[in-house]
Amino acid sequence: MTSKCIVTLLFIAFLSSSLHSQSKIYKWRDENGKLHFSSSPPTEQVDHKEVHVNNDIPSGVSIRKTSYYQYCDNIRLPGRTGRPIEQLRGISKNMLRWKKKVDQFKEELRTQNRKVGKYSGEYRSRVIKRTNDIKQSIAKYQCAINWAIKTREVNKNLKADLTVERNQLEVQIASVRTKRELICGKRPKYISGSDALSYREIYERYEKCALRYTEQVKSLLGKKREVKNQINRLK
Repeated sequence: MTSKCIVTLLFIAFLSSSLHSQSKIYKWRDENGKLHFSSSPPTEQVDHKEVHVNNDIPSGVSIRKTSYYQYCDNIRLPGRTGRPIEQLRGISKNMLRWKKKVDQFKEELRTQNRKVGKYSGEYRSRVIKRTNDIKQSIAKYQCAINWAIKTREVNKNLKADLTVERNQLEVQIASVRTKRELICGKRPKYISGSDALSYREIYERYEKCALRYTEQVKSLLGKKREVKNQINRLK
């Protein structure tokens, strides 16, 4: 056999070996038990004890204020800026909802941390990204909770102050009405069969005397109604 034939046979053998190597199929199962086939070997799992997971929650989420509202990241806080009545409305309900969210995210964080310690490669990178997203979510909801606690503490006496203001308005209304009656008398009532012209003259004199007191009473009643509505919003 000539040397040329030997070289040709060796080349064919090498090519066949390379093609066989490239066509090798790997069978493996992922962490969920799902069967996979691939041309590359599966990523080896890593020892859980060798992995250190940073569970620190970022503290960089702070309240962002705009002309109308305040935000913790993308969470819009209740009520418009500078409107404590609006901000306090339903604040306890919001706090319970935010705390529930934090508990849910913390539970998911524990689950993801267990996965980080069991796997490596691309899947582990995805898990780490998810844990970072979870920690960011916890941070923004905790920011909202802290805002609610502070807002409620700062305005804890607001309802009591409004109640005092309402009572003072009631006293003022009674005082103006008493003064009006002392100076102008009681509002005249038309008696059937009496002289209509005389009644009209009496009534007009009363209205002229009582006008400024009546306007004061209307103004005070409007203020009292506004304060009462504010108290009701705090319930």
